[in-house]
Amino acid sequence: MVAIWMAVRALPSGARRRRGGPALRAARARDRHRGAASPVAARIVGAAGLVAVVAYAAVAAVQILVWNPLAAVPGATLAEISGTLDATGETFDAPMVLGILAVGPMLALAPLILAWRNAVSALGAAASVCLIIAAGALGYFAASFGPGMSLADAYGISGADYAPWGRVLILVSAAALVGAAACGVLALRRARGATMEG
Repeated sequence: MVAIWMAVRALPSGARRRRGGPALRAARARDRHRGAASPVAARIVGAAGLVAVVAYAAVAAVQILVWNPLAAVPGATLAEISGTLDATGETFDAPMVLGILAVGPMLALAPLILAWRNAVSALGAAASVCLIIAAGALGYFAASFGPGMSLADAYGISGADYAPWGRVLILVSAAALVGAAACGVLALRRARGATMEG
């Protein structure tokens, strides 16, 4: 997310040839609009966004299938935990977990493809990626619910998270939601500037 924001902030700004209040403001407005439409910046944001979403999904998968079970049953190995689940008729259903978490990276391909086709600005790509990461909290909950219940039924414990990384992912999603809102505010400011310039 930091890389995405830095890429948006680093959009090209052409040289100012005039001085003075109104002329300088008009030049800055034109530069902002050119930067917003920069295909290179949009592609950088789209690529960084895809990497961020894949990283989010990967951490979520390891949290659900490795870190949380080990934290929920201290001293046991994953093999021992899996054996207990099998003996009690429970399962982590890893394919289902990975399938749910794969939705995010597949969605994150859209901003990248649109950026390469010059169909979205860097700001639009950043907003899209932030919304996908924000929605990742829902994906994490859906993917972790089944394995959590399996642990609860097999060991007679709570189905809640025991490893801390789930809460970290939720915080990242909350930050991404704030980032999406910031992109919206910035887009409105640029649209207002374009209107005033016109």
